Amino acid sequence: MKLPKIKLPYISFKEDLGPLLDLKVLVVSFFGKSAYNILSSKAGLVDNLLGQQILKTSVLDNVDVDPETLCNIEGYYDSKQNVLYLQLCGVFDTHTLIKQYERLLGELEEKGYLSVWAQLKHGYARSLLFLFSISHILILSHPSQSFDISYIHLFRALEHVRLIIQPFTSELLGQINGLNPDWAFNGRPCSPRVLFLFQSCPSAFRKKSKNGRSMNIKKLEHAIEDQIYNILRKSRIITNFSSNSLFAIPANQEFVYVETVQGGTFHWVPYLVDSLVDLCKMGPLSNENLQFGFGYESLKSESHSSSSDHSFQKFLQQHIDQAFHKGFDDNVGRHPPTNTFFVIPTLGVLMEAIHVLYNLIIKSGYIEKFASANSILHNLLDTDVKFSEARCSKVLPLAIATYQENLPPHYTKGYHERRVAHALSVFGVHARGPLVENYVTQLEHDCELHWKNGRQMCEVLSLTGNPCTKPLHKGGSGETSIHEADTNFKAELPIMEHCSGVRYISACNCGRKQGSREDPFTVRNANYDFYQLLGSECGCEMLDRIVFPVFEPSTKDFNFR
Repeated sequence: MKLPKIKLPYISFKEDLGPLLDLKVLVVSFFGKSAYNILSSKAGLVDNLLGQQILKTSVLDNVDVDPETLCNIEGYYDSKQNVLYLQLCGVFDTHTLIKQYERLLGELEEKGYLSVWAQLKHGYARSLLFLFSISHILILSHPSQSFDISYIHLFRALEHVRLIIQPFTSELLGQINGLNPDWAFNGRPCSPRVLFLFQSCPSAFRKKSKNGRSMNIKKLEHAIEDQIYNILRKSRIITNFSSNSLFAIPANQEFVYVETVQGGTFHWVPYLVDSLVDLCKMGPLSNENLQFGFGYESLKSESHSSSSDHSFQKFLQQHIDQAFHKGFDDNVGRHPPTNTFFVIPTLGVLMEAIHVLYNLIIKSGYIEKFASANSILHNLLDTDVKFSEARCSKVLPLAIATYQENLPPHYTKGYHERRVAHALSVFGVHARGPLVENYVTQLEHDCELHWKNGRQMCEVLSLTGNPCTKPLHKGGSGETSIHEADTNFKAELPIMEHCSGVRYISACNCGRKQGSREDPFTVRNANYDFYQLLGSECGCEMLDRIVFPVFEPSTKDFNFR
């Protein structure tokens, strides 16, 4: 019977796979990165093994990802070989990332790129940890022919978290009827074997020379194998004992395959345009050329032609056959352990385990058991933000001390802003990372609090434009100054007279006597109080006065303009 395409979580597996639940099954999973034209389909080469297009994504397909992890795990069960193929589509795939851009746009503007990318990596890592917990073979797919060393940090984080959640996974798996005790104890059916699929190769390996031979692709694959092995060994991702590592690679078998055929989804638009141009240049067409399959057979044969001794089917089949025949024993060294485990479960037990582990790792169905591990995983992946936080928190006290150095008892807003600018320059020299803007806001806030904590100058201007040099207060005279009326004073401020420290020499009304006067802040003080006091000393207040008529408003709310 023809089986449907699977998408996890697969709830209806008992109804769809009922007659097959007692068969032994091997799990082969694909993950990694892909170019845009691949349409997030890393397992497209498996369709050649199956003889039909199932895992390769169509142009019309819209990949539906989980809203929490922005990942999607889909697959297909091959009943002929008893192999369950799974592929992880997520933000590491260019096509999926572009599709989710509008959803991420708001978070990018609010949190910044590095914070959002750490969150996306966290969701992808949880999905990948799930695959490492259920798979026998994992295939890392990459669009170019070079190994991406950023996986080293990801693998280390996954191994650390795997050991943390192993008691929880063992407890949950032990509750499944018929599950092998070795799988329940170790939290996984085996130490999975990781293979590497590179989706492209240098053009020299795709072109044939004049004698009809192409460069030996095996030499390139073996060179890449040596590089990957040295990197994984020196970074201690793989060890002598495969059970102590996140995964293993075969010691005496090929584990790198480089695709020499231009793969991916074919670019139909430029092909059809070029074909149309060629048709227009040609003469009258025969009926043979007007058939429905015009040009397609040549395209198909060109895109799928491959050397008989170099095919992905043969590369993968040898590992599948070994897994069914005797399992994987990828331990190396003089004294390999004797307790190596390799479990090939039945399809029914596997689906039960998938359901349990999916709820634990991806859906966080067991919050109390996975919360701490989930937080640790996020912290391990969020290295850029953690570095920025550590760096900025160390520099912030230095910038605040720079602001507070040699401050006067009271100072103006302009002086405060100059000191803040100096503190920001010191902070900017040493601070790094995406949290710089957040700490800049905190630095400005702390400096302003320090200034307003009893060090803020009054700054109310006198009638001549000079600011008051006393601490922040309310004027004590009955009349409110012109500039004080526009200031939002608090009720708890002390009441005292304004003083700018500037003094002037003025004469009395008759001009006979001069006196020193303070800088006035009110109209009454400027035009009446001083002259009354100086006139009493001079005696000119007894002189005759001529009172001129002045306009007096009839209402109290009249506004002079």
